[in-house]
Amino acid sequence: MNFANGMELLQQAWDGVRSFANSAFASAFLSALAGAGLGVWGAQRVAERAARARELLDSLRQANAVIVLATTIANNAFSLKRQYITPLSERYFKDREVAVAHQALILSGKSPLPITFEAEMTKITPVTIPLDALKNLVYSAQLMPGRALALER
Repeated sequence: MNFANGMELLQQAWDGVRSFANSAFASAFLSALAGAGLGVWGAQRVAERAARARELLDSLRQANAVIVLATTIANNAFSLKRQYITPLSERYFKDREVAVAHQALILSGKSPLPITFEAEMTKITPVTIPLDALKNLVYSAQLMPGRALALER
């Protein structure tokens, strides 16, 4: 086999490949392959975006639930303070001023008038605070993408 004969065989092979690539079958096959590949890629992107949107929506709902529960707990504490603690502390400081003034009179050697104090027997009912529900929401939440929350139980 000489060089000219090899070149002729190579030219015939190239012409066969070129005629196959220009055939209707190859054209239909390549366009179907490209269409299927791009269709799968597009469908995968749509599915990934939908999953990401669903994940973000779930995180947003969980964060809203945590905020509402924390606000409820704070509201209960503030109402307890406004209803019971503030009047008790105001009466305590007023009685304390009277007692300090009475003590100053005794220390100065004057005979003060007798004073009376009333014992506060106010019963403060404990408020039920849903801390367990808040812990469950916070610890089980995937509120932030990436690293998990580093919270102590």
